[in-house]
Amino acid sequence: MKLVRQEVYCHGLLALELWKMEDGLTWSAHSVPGITVGTHITPNGTLDHVNLMATNIVTINHFSVTNGLLYPAPMAAIRKSNEIAQDFKKVVDAVINKAPNKARSELKKLINKHTKK
Repeated sequence: MKLVRQEVYCHGLLALELWKMEDGLTWSAHSVPGITVGTHITPNGTLDHVNLMATNIVTINHFSVTNGLLYPAPMAAIRKSNEIAQDFKKVVDAVINKAPNKARSELKKLINKHTKK
């Protein structure tokens, strides 16, 4: 999958990020300190979701879009998504720190934790 990423800066600060992917365009605006607004637009030009995130990439609120109206995701789903993201960050950190055994261990924990019913 081809990914094109662009960053736009204003007064030296990141203001807008754009990711063009096969499944559409995602953009994030960094206009309010500490909050990022992200959206995804499908290849046919339809806005399909809006996400409000804190600077630590924790989702504050998520909305699906139907017929141009925003519908909030259940808070339980947002909490679960944040939990998975934080657990996955441990795997990424281990990879970045070149600790393959720790990365494998963290990945196994993540899979076991989040695939059990």
